Amino acid sequence: MPDLLCTNADCSAKVCADIEFFAGRGQMDIETLGPEVVDQLVSAGLVRHVADLYELRAQQVAGLDRLGEKSAKNLIDAIEASKSRPLAKLVAALGISHVGARASEILASHFRSLDAIAQARVEELAELRDIGKKIASAVYDYFHSEAGCDTLARLQALGVATTQASPEQTGPQPLAGLVVVVTGTLENFSRDQACEAIVAAGGRVTSSVSTKTDFVVAGQNAGSKA
Repeated sequence: MPDLLCTNADCSAKVCADIEFFAGRGQMDIETLGPEVVDQLVSAGLVRHVADLYELRAQQVAGLDRLGEKSAKNLIDAIEASKSRPLAKLVAALGISHVGARASEILASHFRSLDAIAQARVEELAELRDIGKKIASAVYDYFHSEAGCDTLARLQALGVATTQASPEQTGPQPLAGLVVVVTGTLENFSRDQACEAIVAAGGRVTSSVSTKTDFVVAGQNAGSKA
């Protein structure tokens, strides 16, 4: 039997599931915010959207079942701490279709801000290695939806970090500003190792050849890209 997906934004079960996912490990990792607490917050009308978490106050939470002042403070502290999670964790937490941990890391590493991801064209997103048209379209659609725009604006207004600092340049950058495609089987590197080396040298790796491509690294069985 296929899984059923509730598309009603006001459905309490969907709201709870969205918040639990947002707060889960691998996403914003908000300790002590488990299913029972989420259910109470939603049932009490304190939270209806992931951004509502960042407007909670300890006094509100302390009034819930089995949550005294100390537990309430711990929860609020954990929510506050999640504001500084890496950008990739935030991207993953948004629950965009087809965007898992790997795609989130790629998007965060390349664009370095949620605003830049939101402003990217489908073609620009799709040319990133391991992203492709399906994920690119899902990302574009999310950030051009009313819900996506509202989520981005609210999280920024509430102080959640939506940018990622550029890595410190510790060595020469001979590929700075250059676009490279890696294809085929390489003799001394895996493709991931080759891509990491290119990025470390200042280059940008894309998945397909275009007019913007500067170099193609072609191994055995490179196919049409070479």
